[in-house]
Amino acid sequence: MKIGSGSYGDVYRPYPIENSNTFILKPVENYVGKITHTDNISKEEQEKIETIRKIIDPKCEFTAPYVGCSFKTSKNKKKEVWEKSKYNIQYIFPYIGKSLFDMDLVPLLQSFLILSANIAKIYANGYVHLDVKSENILVAESMTGTPLAAPSLFLIDWDFIMPCSEIFDKFYTRRYYTNKIYYVWPPEINFALNQGGKRILTLSKIPSEFKFLVESQVFSESGLLDHINTFLHSEEYSEMLRNPQNVDVGKIDIYSCGMVLKIKLNNPSPGFQELIENAIHPIPSKRYTWSEFLVKFKSLRE
Repeated sequence: MKIGSGSYGDVYRPYPIENSNTFILKPVENYVGKITHTDNISKEEQEKIETIRKIIDPKCEFTAPYVGCSFKTSKNKKKEVWEKSKYNIQYIFPYIGKSLFDMDLVPLLQSFLILSANIAKIYANGYVHLDVKSENILVAESMTGTPLAAPSLFLIDWDFIMPCSEIFDKFYTRRYYTNKIYYVWPPEINFALNQGGKRILTLSKIPSEFKFLVESQVFSESGLLDHINTFLHSEEYSEMLRNPQNVDVGKIDIYSCGMVLKIKLNNPSPGFQELIENAIHPIPSKRYTWSEFLVKFKSLRE
């Protein structure tokens, strides 16, 4: 059953056939499968995640374990199946339970604090994930059939991850995701680096990519416009256009973590409201650092 799509391809819930490495595409709670458009996309992402595991997460504490698969259609074309292989156009993440938004608030916050600390490790090792959002966070309530004492969160979709040193070159020189907008990206990516140096004086209407934030009442339309225009009217924006290589890329994933909390917490306590506001401040220099974000987050859980 198809449960989502992206620039890479589609996401399915596959059903594992007993005593077999074959998977039929039908609903099941414990697996999530991703079909990419080409073998190269899958191979590149697999190589990226293997690099992150070697450097940062050798025990797979936050990078989801997966089974590689290739997509095939049976002769009668009524059943689509996945069969194991090393590199291929999709793969399966096993042992996954609920979605992030199905979790109760207390365990969600505790698990997300742990995940945030692990995302900070990515930056500490010279990388930015660039796609932290609820759709890319899987919730495991058991591993290999054994229930966990507390839910664990796994980060997936490593297509965008890159070394901090490459972000300026790939975004600002229009050789990467030119003119694309993602709601998890802060304004310095969406409206400065990713526009190839083209200055935007004022945003007068909400881009379609942000519409759901208004429709789900995460932001009011005027509030979201004010958020973006605060950045566009800042001296920091002008300085970024002059010297984009000085952008503090370490705060990109902090913004995304703050957006996950803002979307999940419809009526946050004053403490979490302060955490969120400082994590998603539209002006990067006024945004929390990773240390400040984690210290504040931890204090709210004690």
